[in-house]
Amino acid sequence: MARKTKGHKTKEQKRKEKNYEITQWITVVILCALLLLALIRAGVVGTFLYNLQRFLVGSLYWLIVGFIMIWVLITIRMNHTNGYGLKKNPAAIVLILAAILLLTSHLGTDPELSGMDILYDFFNRWKTFFTGTPDHVGGGITGAVLCAFTSLLFGRKGIPIVVAVLFLIAALLMVSLDVYKKAAAAVVSFFALPEREDEEEEEEEPEVKEPKNLWKMLSEVRPGEKEAETVHETVKKAEQRLPQRDDHSASLINLNEEDPDKKVLEVYLPGTVMSSPGSKSIFINADDVKDSLYEETVPEAEITEELPVVKEETKPAPDVQEEGEVKPLPKQQRTAPARKDFKNYRVPNPFRLLEPKPVSRSDDVNRMAAVEKGELLIRVLKNFDIEAQLVDTHIGPSVTQFEIKPDANVKVSRIMALTDTIKMQLAVKDIRIEAPIPGRPAVGIEVPNPESTPVMMREIISRIPEKERNSPLLFAVGKDLLGEPVFCRLDKMPHLLIAGATGSGKSVCMNSIITSLLLRTKPDEVKMLLIDPKKVEFTPYRQIPHLIGPVINDANQANNALKVIVKIMDERYDAFSKAGARNITIYNEKVKQQGGRPNEDGSPAPKPFPYIVVIIDELADLMVVAGKEVESSIQRITQLARAAGIHLIVATQRPSTDVITGLIKANIPSRIAFSVSSGIDSRTILDHVGAERLLGNGDMLYMPIGQSGARRVQGVFVSDEEVMRITEATSKQAVPMYDDAFVLLEGINDGTGVGGISDVEADPLFQEVKKFVIESKKASTSLLQRRFGIGYNRAARMIDELERAGVIGPAQGSKPREVFAKKEE
Repeated sequence: MARKTKGHKTKEQKRKEKNYEITQWITVVILCALLLLALIRAGVVGTFLYNLQRFLVGSLYWLIVGFIMIWVLITIRMNHTNGYGLKKNPAAIVLILAAILLLTSHLGTDPELSGMDILYDFFNRWKTFFTGTPDHVGGGITGAVLCAFTSLLFGRKGIPIVVAVLFLIAALLMVSLDVYKKAAAAVVSFFALPEREDEEEEEEEPEVKEPKNLWKMLSEVRPGEKEAETVHETVKKAEQRLPQRDDHSASLINLNEEDPDKKVLEVYLPGTVMSSPGSKSIFINADDVKDSLYEETVPEAEITEELPVVKEETKPAPDVQEEGEVKPLPKQQRTAPARKDFKNYRVPNPFRLLEPKPVSRSDDVNRMAAVEKGELLIRVLKNFDIEAQLVDTHIGPSVTQFEIKPDANVKVSRIMALTDTIKMQLAVKDIRIEAPIPGRPAVGIEVPNPESTPVMMREIISRIPEKERNSPLLFAVGKDLLGEPVFCRLDKMPHLLIAGATGSGKSVCMNSIITSLLLRTKPDEVKMLLIDPKKVEFTPYRQIPHLIGPVINDANQANNALKVIVKIMDERYDAFSKAGARNITIYNEKVKQQGGRPNEDGSPAPKPFPYIVVIIDELADLMVVAGKEVESSIQRITQLARAAGIHLIVATQRPSTDVITGLIKANIPSRIAFSVSSGIDSRTILDHVGAERLLGNGDMLYMPIGQSGARRVQGVFVSDEEVMRITEATSKQAVPMYDDAFVLLEGINDGTGVGGISDVEADPLFQEVKKFVIESKKASTSLLQRRFGIGYNRAARMIDELERAGVIGPAQGSKPREVFAKKEE
């Protein structure tokens, strides 16, 4: 059985499509002949068709029928090109035809007639369409019906308005609304007067001059604009747009004498040695050009810092440079320091930080093995008097699924009872039988592949659907048995439970979730709280700017942090209630519409709320320390926090009922199950068996909310090197800005309120505040808030501690506090 993949069709399917296409063209030829006969009124048939068309659609029958014929031809062309029918909504075509017929009848009938009188007048003279020449043809019977009902509802004067509305609706259905928005914006910008830019903003954000090089031009082609464009076409367009300059030049060179049309784009950058006919050329291969299509334009500092696709021949050291040879010095690398704000933050480029898929020949090996095992599987079933046929074969990254359709008299339980026998006959590690496949009259038998194909993050993230590209909480899960990428939207889930035995792939799954969020969102869009009782899993993420608080390793502090999340959730709901918003999306939209203007009561303008993702790596440790309190916090978060933009991801390697309680399962409907040791653990996670048959190494059963059965997926792989590159790229741009309530969590249960601090001197910011106060000779709560970006409670506690330490004096009313300590001391 041939492998069923997207874009591959069997001979039977191709034969049916060819016959169907021939039938379509024969129908079109016959219709065109009949239309021509009607136009020239040839014979009895032509005259009858001529009268019939005028009776049905009026005097403009040639326009209506021609319009329909063109639409049919376009449909056939779409079928021939794309292999599927025209999926556009035909409502636009129907509305246009209705508007034409209505307008024709309105202009072609007696203006004094209205309502049902139009129909009565038409039926009184319908015989004249076939026996003579009618006085008023109008829009035929169709137009008369439309005109009668429209005039009855809106009068004859309202018919032109209805026609205009129909044309507008058809235009909106045929063309995307973004096209009209862009056209309007272009017209407004054309007539707009140039405005004077603010000088302060220019000082804060100096313009970075970018060299007009090939990378900027290739990066102008965004993903999804021209999916079918080949690399050679892109190279030719880039060569035409490339400016002719001394410091940036490019040309198409021929590297194959036998194929003169095959050329490669040769690029020379500053600081490189121009290649001579006898020297080694500096060029970009096809893979590098393809990767550059998805790269963003970056500042000059970032370009000089890392260019993984261009190999430069730099100038040797001065002591080894040949005499009389002058070569330019390469530019020094410049790295910008990390900022405390996120105004200029740029999402990292995944195609520079992630590794490509390794080249392997495992596909051929797996395909040959699938053919042999499929035939053997049918023979094994036949030996036990089970008549079945192999319907299809799906070759996934690590597992091949055989679709078996048994006879109607065969019980599914008989096939399930042969699990161990089939595993022995096929000589495989383990198999999993899905009986039946949901929604299909077949049984799925999943067999491991001889060679497993890794699923790389770079491949998956490049295949994000266009409509999901702006979803901030979208992350990559892996590939299913059909080889299709699987993505998850955390805001739709809205919480996720991950469980599996040690070494089954949970840590890699957690890394793929976090890195997906880092590669797609800014720190002011998504905040993360990482709870790591094992103290080693989330070590690389300690400096990422997306953190709302430091990585928590202590179980007691984790319990307190969940209580802080509950309090944040309650505060957000209070803000939603005052703003009249139901969820975070509506609230942020209202804040955006307010445009930073103060509220009506004079209070400061609200700021949009970021999404908060709480990730717990090992739930079992928290349940041992404070089981009831943790369960209560998880219950409140999972029940209420979806509308507040707070989402929970819980992972554990001990999927037992005392860890994954019924209360937690009831409130976390989306599950990911990795390989477990027994069917009891599988039932604890998924409510059915199957996870004990998984292979490990990222093999999972993914069951999102609303799905009755689990879906087998090979999880995406992210190496430690990729994680380090991504975290370094994010931490170089900005530093994390923690919420005050998460800095020290010991004082939550001592009656001082959320975020209370037992010892202010233990605050990691206290020494820096103390040094600032002594150097500036000024101290006030508001000054510390502005200078260090902290809350009022934390700043007030530091002021009190500085006063107790004798650094500053007591408050003197409206006068500033005195600073007693000196810099020398």
